[in-house]
Amino acid sequence: MLFLGNSLTAGHEAPGQVQALAAAGGVRIEFEAVTPGGTSLEDHWNTESTREKLAKSRWHFLVLQQGPSSRDDSRANLREFAVKWADEARRHGTEPAVYMVWPMRDQADGFDKVTRSYREGAEAGRARLLPVGEAWRVALAARPPAKLYENDGLHATPEGSYLAALVITHGLTGLAPRNAPNRLSLASGSQIAIPDDRADMLRGAAEEVVGGKGER
Repeated sequence: MLFLGNSLTAGHEAPGQVQALAAAGGVRIEFEAVTPGGTSLEDHWNTESTREKLAKSRWHFLVLQQGPSSRDDSRANLREFAVKWADEARRHGTEPAVYMVWPMRDQADGFDKVTRSYREGAEAGRARLLPVGEAWRVALAARPPAKLYENDGLHATPEGSYLAALVITHGLTGLAPRNAPNRLSLASGSQIAIPDDRADMLRGAAEEVVGGKGER
């Protein structure tokens, strides 16, 4: 898998968590992640080395992530470059997937706007949608709510990145969130440990969004 995104993907090693969650379900994943801070899909498109990385290796999936993209201009930008990347991925035998993130904390109608942007981008690009933002909305409505946002009001806490990894892993492998471990040893050497009660709630939020469609 090749992940193209920014710090919203890089935080707490979400791709590494996907790898570890998949391994726990018996699915072997290798990945690379290109995630400079503040980078848009347009920026990635205009970086020749990134396009070469897609072309020179045999990837099963290309995972595309941008910022919240809740404004009209950023929604149009996401759609345009999701299509470009999706078409380029298919040209190299790779399936595109769009990783829906979440809005800035306390943004009015933020989740509705982000959901619209990413759904439109995925539909226009004929790509899989990884609806992480929708799972965040569910988890934030729990009682007590999940602690998904860092103090900056945008980046994910360990709980937030774990929830993202649950949804992404399901979307790319079919593994059910309900069966996921909450203690992970990443290939980088990092350790992820989500308390049992918090993990149960996060797995439930992911399951609600994916509709209980996990295969294992």
